[in-house]
Amino acid sequence: MSRFKDVKFMSAKEKEKVVEDFRRFLKSNFDRKYFTKRLYEHLHLHCSFIAHYDIDGFYATYFDEPEMSIEFLNQFLTGKSTELKGTWWLSGDYADVNKAMCEVAREIARKGVIPSLRILSRLILSFLKERYRRY
Repeated sequence: MSRFKDVKFMSAKEKEKVVEDFRRFLKSNFDRKYFTKRLYEHLHLHCSFIAHYDIDGFYATYFDEPEMSIEFLNQFLTGKSTELKGTWWLSGDYADVNKAMCEVAREIARKGVIPSLRILSRLILSFLKERYRRY
């Protein structure tokens, strides 16, 4: 028996696939080849993210800069929408899959993804400050 329930626009099996895509994407440290159309569609349709025009725009917005990757992950760690600031995305027909995604994010964060992003972010900021201090 699945931990997810079928709803009008998404089967329990599809929800399971979204969670697996999310897990694979986070474990890959946001590798673009693991950012699937299925995951993108779920994020902007059911997780209170805006579409950012298309999958490439969404990816560029959240995963080209470490600070934005932290913002993205923070939604799944805190439950508060990064863009719309609410928590309603954790209720209703997609609550089960969205809460499962939060569990995955917390599990991976405990293994060091977020600290490595913060370290990278600090290194980039230090580099930029040093480089442009001369001007």
